[in-house]
Amino acid sequence: MKKKQANKRWQWFFLVILLPFAAALTLTFVVMYFLGMNIIDTGKSLASSVPFLEQWVDEDTATQDDEAKLQQLTALNSDQEKQIAELKASLETSEQTIASLEQDVMEARRAQEQRETVQQNEQDQAAETIKTFEAMSASKAAELFSEMDQEIVTGLLLQMKPDQRGAILTSMEPVDAAPIAESIAANLP
Repeated sequence: MKKKQANKRWQWFFLVILLPFAAALTLTFVVMYFLGMNIIDTGKSLASSVPFLEQWVDEDTATQDDEAKLQQLTALNSDQEKQIAELKASLETSEQTIASLEQDVMEARRAQEQRETVQQNEQDQAAETIKTFEAMSASKAAELFSEMDQEIVTGLLLQMKPDQRGAILTSMEPVDAAPIAESIAANLP
């Protein structure tokens, strides 16, 4: 008889308390769902206030937070890799530009050295030519200068000593000497 009474108590507990509670809970979830409430988040917040369920809810939230952080870090890493690639490309372009400019500088230096060498050779040749004309008599130099281009003659006479220049100009025909003398006067400092 005690067994029957114990079974009746369990049946009474199940039918009177547990079954109506489950039905009310189900009905509450259905109503909340249709009202647009987020049942899962509400359930998690309620479960987090229960001491022994709290750690399971926190672990689930921590896992979601970790996944969100992982996605953020992955996106950040991807952005930084793109920036690194862009910076490497920019660096390579800059290095190519620098190499090109260095090559241009080297070519300009070589060209300058060649011009200086040519100019020095021309000056040496002019000095030798002047020495040759200075070694000649004034009348012989005047004959040669009369046959040469006026600009060349002016350049040569400007580099000669004034007394030799004067002697050569006086030995030349006045028609030939006049334009040369004007040109010399215009070029003297």
